[in-house]
Amino acid sequence: MATTSFGSGGRRGLVSAAAFLIVAASAIAVTDGAVPAAISNAADAMTLHHVSAAQPRRAAAVRTAAVPRAEAKPVHYAWVRPAVVNVWEKRSSPRPVDRISLTAKPDMRAWTHRLTVALRLDLNGRLMTQAVHGDRVAVLRSGRSWSLVRLESQTGGAFPHGIVGYVPSVQLTNRALSQTRAGRHSVATAMSTARRYLGVSYLWAGMSGYGIDCSGLTYLAYRAAGVTLPRDAADQALVGQPVARKHLQPGDLVFFGRGARTNIHHVGIYVGRGLVLHAPHTGARVRISPLAAWSDYWGARRIVR
Repeated sequence: MATTSFGSGGRRGLVSAAAFLIVAASAIAVTDGAVPAAISNAADAMTLHHVSAAQPRRAAAVRTAAVPRAEAKPVHYAWVRPAVVNVWEKRSSPRPVDRISLTAKPDMRAWTHRLTVALRLDLNGRLMTQAVHGDRVAVLRSGRSWSLVRLESQTGGAFPHGIVGYVPSVQLTNRALSQTRAGRHSVATAMSTARRYLGVSYLWAGMSGYGIDCSGLTYLAYRAAGVTLPRDAADQALVGQPVARKHLQPGDLVFFGRGARTNIHHVGIYVGRGLVLHAPHTGARVRISPLAAWSDYWGARRIVR
C-alpha cells in the first residue's frame, strides 16, 4: 500500500514480515558523496519488494524489504523538490515509459497519461510509494544518479521507521522546503480533502491528484487534518478506536478483508448514509460506493473524535 497501496493497485497481496539482510562490515563503507561500485551493486541486489499474488483486484498492499544494518543511521536529510516524485524499490525498477518521471522536473501528468492498465498493474513490485513537495527524507546512500532514502513520515509494520526506496538524486535538495500547513484535527478537514480526489484515477502507490491508491487517499485526507497515518491499509487499521458497524460516522475508516488484520486489502472513508468514498482498483477512479457492495467488511476505526 494487503497490497501496498503503498500500492494498492489492482492486485491482492499476502502480508509478509520483513526479512532483514545482514550485510558484511566490508560492504558498509560510504565514500564522500558517491557510492563505491561494490556497494552500488549490493544496493541493486537488495530487493525492496511486495510479497503478493496476482488477483483480479487489489487495493492495499504491505511493503516488505531487506534493509542493510548500515542504513540504520541516515547520512543526512534532504527534501523533495518537485510536486510529486516516485519512490522506487530498486534503481532498476523504472521502465522506459517511466523515464519522464525521473527528471528534475518530472511531468507526472504526461507520465500517468502514458500508462495503460497493464503498465499500471506492472507497478506492483516496482513502485514503493510517492512523496510530495517539501517531504523530508533521510538519505541513506547518495550517488550522482540515485539516492536511497527513508520516508520517516510513511511508516508501517514492515517499515517501522519509514518506507525505504530509491529516488533520482536530482529530485532532492539539501535546502529545507516548507510544506502546506495542516488544518486542524477535524473530520470535516479530512472529508473535504478526500472529496477533492473524486474522479482521480487509481494508481498503485499513488499519493497525488495524478493518481492515488486506497490507503494513499486516506493517508492524504488525514494528513491534511494534522494526523499522520501509517502508509498501508492493514497498518491504518491499528490507529484510532474501533467502531461497530451500526455506529459508523462520517470520517471513520472502513476496512475490507477476511480473517486476520493482515488480510486487509482495501480501505475507504465512510461518508454517511451507508456510503464509502474510496480508490477502488487499477482501471477505476476514486468514487463513492455503497458499503453493502462489499462482502468482506472487516471493521472500522475512528481516527478523530
